[in-house]
Amino acid sequence: MIAKMKTIHTAQEEFRQKDSDKNGAHDYWCQDVAGLYALSPEGKPLMFITEELAKADLRPAARLPWKEGPVPAVGYWVAALPFSDKKSDRNRFAVCAWPSEPMAGTWTFVMSHSGVIYGKECLPPLTYPENPSREGWVTPEQVYNLTRKRRDPLWWVRPWDY
Repeated sequence: MIAKMKTIHTAQEEFRQKDSDKNGAHDYWCQDVAGLYALSPEGKPLMFITEELAKADLRPAARLPWKEGPVPAVGYWVAALPFSDKKSDRNRFAVCAWPSEPMAGTWTFVMSHSGVIYGKECLPPLTYPENPSREGWVTPEQVYNLTRKRRDPLWWVRPWDY
């Protein structure tokens, strides 16, 4: 899911750089994730992200060209997140990705306009954390290390050092 989150960040930067919504301001698309695919300011969908990722948006605001409902992408749902200060500010964005079922994983991921991705074993938050690291969110590298330790009880043994 980390790669999908990076795709969203890249799409947001492209959206901002090109003023893709043609509103005269270089801002981010904050309403949903699916809009980065389906928004059609000039009659043709933007397609900045894949259809698979757009379909994983559980709260799409954009008009979607397909009839079926949401479908998880690589076992995860995605959604745009507001910030805790509730200020409407299109100079920033936040997204969340969480497992669609326990077999898909236990980690929820968040990312803001900074492009830094954080993970935490929790339900999806209602808002982007004010200070993710202070609130227990960790980097993808830390997520990997934590999950590796759980999968392999002898993770610290390196026989080649002996």
